[in-house]
Amino acid sequence: MENKKQYKHETFEDSDFDKEKEFAKYDVITFIGCTFIGEIDFKPKISLRFSHCTFKNTWKHILCEKIVYSKCIFNEFEYINISRDKEISKDSTIFDCTFNSIDCEGIIFQNKFIQIVDEKKVKHINNIRLVNCEFGDEFVINYNAPKI
Repeated sequence: MENKKQYKHETFEDSDFDKEKEFAKYDVITFIGCTFIGEIDFKPKISLRFSHCTFKNTWKHILCEKIVYSKCIFNEFEYINISRDKEISKDSTIFDCTFNSIDCEGIIFQNKFIQIVDEKKVKHINNIRLVNCEFGDEFVINYNAPKI
């Protein structure tokens, strides 16, 4: 049986070792309406879901069993693999999120990574940087030029 935990409307700051120890007790964690300031460490064998969360500083994507971001707001989102072999992203998805910037490097995206489900609401990515990445599924960026 999986150990599950849900956090609602809490703020998490980096170097919160007590919280990181608490997170290590669970296999599945859901964050709803939470705010993240800095980095948080999670064990690799965990499933995470972030819904309506705000990430104030640079958020480094977590390598874990499964991760879903839904309707979140990111200042800076980094998904960077520093090893020689490319990291395979297969169980990570971003639904209807807003970004100031996305920076991905050395990643193989086997499935859709960024998905816009609710096209009626405006979502934006101000800057996107993809370096040495591969895409196994479709990767589409729709751009609507501003009307002059």
